Parts: sequence; C-alpha cells; structure tokens
Amino acid sequence: MSLVHPTSVLLRRDWLSLSRDGLMSDHIPVHLGGGRHMLGANVWPSVPHTETQSQKFGSRDIAERPGVEPSATSTVPPVGVDVIVLNGGSSSGKSSLATRLQLRLHGTWLVLGIDDLIRAMSYGPDDTGVANSMYFSPDGSVVVHEKFRRAEAAWYEGLAAIARAGTGVIVDEVFLDGGRSQARLRAALDGLDVLWVGVRCDAEVAEERELERGDRTRGMARDQAQRVHMGVTYDVVVDTTWNTSEECSDVIAANVTD
Repeated sequence: MSLVHPTSVLLRRDWLSLSRDGLMSDHIPVHLGGGRHMLGANVWPSVPHTETQSQKFGSRDIAERPGVEPSATSTVPPVGVDVIVLNGGSSSGKSSLATRLQLRLHGTWLVLGIDDLIRAMSYGPDDTGVANSMYFSPDGSVVVHEKFRRAEAAWYEGLAAIARAGTGVIVDEVFLDGGRSQARLRAALDGLDVLWVGVRCDAEVAEERELERGDRTRGMARDQAQRVHMGVTYDVVVDTTWNTSEECSDVIAANVTD
C-alpha cells in the first residue's frame, strides 16, 4: 500500500550474487508501493529519489500512516520453504520485516537471530564482550573470536533442528563474514528449503535510524551496510531505505508460496 505512486526498484532473483566487484545477475524491474552490543536492528532504487510522503514514513511507522490499514493480519497460502534467512546490516529493518512475515505467512514461524545468540552467551546486559567472544570497536566494527564461532555453529544446528521438526524459522542474520558466513549457515540447513533474502538499506539512512534508536554503537550501521552482502547469493533482495516493511514483506511472501 502506498500514499503516492509506486516507487520503481530493482528486484534481483534466482541466486543474486554480490561480490566486491558488484552485482552479477540480471536486473528485473518491479514496482513496490510507495544493548549497544547487538548487531541486528536491501534492491537499490533504479531511479533517483525525491522526497515524497511515502519516504517520510520509515518501516517502523506504518501504523501511523493516515488512511493505511496494515494488511499483515491476513495470511498467504501455505508456503513452500522451511527457513527464511534475512541478512542485512544493523538498523536495516530486519526485525520489523520479520514481524510482518510472521503475521502474513501461513502456520507458525519463529523469529530467531544473532542477537538472540548474543543475549544467550552474554553474562548479563552489561557484558559488552559477549563472554569474551567478540570485540566491539569504537568505530562500530566488530571482531568475532573463535569462541563465538563455535557457539554459532551449535546455534545454527539448533535452528535447523527446529525447521526439520516442522516449525518455520525466520533467521534474522548479520553475515559479518559475507559469503563465508552464508556458507556456514547453508551447511547447517542442508536438506531444508531455504529462501535467502538480502535486506538492504542505504548507509546514510541506516545511520540515521541508528542514531534515533540509541541502542547501537555509532558507526555499526555504516560499517555493515555493504560488508554483510559481500559474496552472498540471494533468491530475493529488498530495500528498506524508502520501502516499508509491509511493502517488502509483499515481495518476500510472493516468493514463498507453493
């Protein structure tokens, strides 16, 4: 739903690959209607944007848009995937998007992500080193130690076990190692039907959200905006820069039905 004319974006499907050299896939034009130690909370515009009413409403503000009734209370037909992986940088809007998908999709879907693992490992809310397994630098970059990787491997196996037991899983991820991170998760999800979704957001906009929310280290959003997509392949890419979480969920929902 949109208050203005649809915004033209590029939707890249069928294993979109991102690398340091840029995009390697066909561009399919479509239209979409107009604790500080946490890592989590995108299709680029095909035409320059001018500020419109739809752009003034962020993905978290959809309920406040006058005259707009969220459609996420209705479900789509049974889906054809076991796991939906949302990969994007900090403040890219993954959490809002995951909630929209939970409301829209048929059946039960659990949202689990890297922030849940961090909380589970940490020695309480004041543990900014995540049990000495991570280092968060003042500039927002993150260094991950082997201790965290071992726990992450077990976490991934747990996510796969939930999906194999018949409950849908939406994974809210931040691939700090880009394609290598995806490879680790892909190995754990072997044999499951997975939809890989890239959640992109312009670094400047993500940084503004980061400052507004106040619970992230400044610089994290900018550091991760491109880094997490390097070498990652996707089935669908959505952009939350100007598109709402509802609009992005429409695109994803269209790709998960049987």
